[in-house]
Amino acid sequence: MAFEPIDNMISDEDTRIRVEASENDSLRAGEEDKKTFLAKFNALFWKILLRLGGLAVVGYVFLCLALYFLQTSMLFPIANGVFLADPAAGLPPKSSPYTEATVRFTTMTDENGIVYAYFVPAKTANKYNPRPVAIFLHGNAELACQQDQIVSQYHRMGISVLFPEFRGYGTAKGVPSEEKIVEDCLAFYEQLVKRDDVDRKHIIVHGRSIGGALAVQLASKLKRRPAALILQSTPASVKTLAWEKFKVPSFIIENPLESDKAIAILDKTPVLIFHGMQDEIVPYKDAIYLDGIAVDSKLVSYETDHNEMPPIRKLIEHWETIHTFLNVNKVLLHR
Repeated sequence: MAFEPIDNMISDEDTRIRVEASENDSLRAGEEDKKTFLAKFNALFWKILLRLGGLAVVGYVFLCLALYFLQTSMLFPIANGVFLADPAAGLPPKSSPYTEATVRFTTMTDENGIVYAYFVPAKTANKYNPRPVAIFLHGNAELACQQDQIVSQYHRMGISVLFPEFRGYGTAKGVPSEEKIVEDCLAFYEQLVKRDDVDRKHIIVHGRSIGGALAVQLASKLKRRPAALILQSTPASVKTLAWEKFKVPSFIIENPLESDKAIAILDKTPVLIFHGMQDEIVPYKDAIYLDGIAVDSKLVSYETDHNEMPPIRKLIEHWETIHTFLNVNKVLLHR
């Protein structure tokens, strides 16, 4: 029986131990390399993420700043003569249904600029037959001298109409804002109720789009609550709308126009709300929300968008709805 030399056995064992040690070292090195790679990748990932987050924050701050400085021009886009202004004399164009009896009310801005409103009395209005008056606040892409349809329809009902112009619109001086426009409207209201051809107990406040939001604010601030409030495509809150569309914080909004808060206190005023169900500028849910808050209200919906409210095919029905609403609420008087 032959025996393997001890030296050879020791040598083989040595080799095995060295191989195992080498393999263990390689595994440890691999583990260390993996840990190092993961650490570097993790650091790089967070570095990139922080940079992207920083860029997002910077972008958001820039958006907020841009909206802060541009918000007035966005809310009142035709201020300062972007569209055609009124004639130099400040009277409506002769082609409009505004009559020779049209009266121009004026009030002054803090800078001594003139702001005006057109009062168009009903044909039957006189001191022996004072008539109800609709104060109509137009949308932000309109002028007070462009409301032919409003004049003709209200005159058919024997109702006089007052059209306040916004500051910066037409030839009106100043910069438009919620506070200042409502302030001007209150001044015009005081001039209006002093007239002997006006039935001050039957004042209607009617507004379209942003004009509707201003109408709610005006109605809530009148000494005598209006006999009726009519809103078309009106936002529940410009402040909320700004958050929904741009995600900007409420504190940067200078003209919050919170119709929801104002309409809640008009507990003795019947409210008629019109809105297009396809409105993408002022969502239909705003109308539903306002209708839910108002104490005495009716919501009339049309299959249309913001700029076609009311739709032409429904125009007669639209004004018949207004006539019925005013009649039911005893705003209309015998001529």
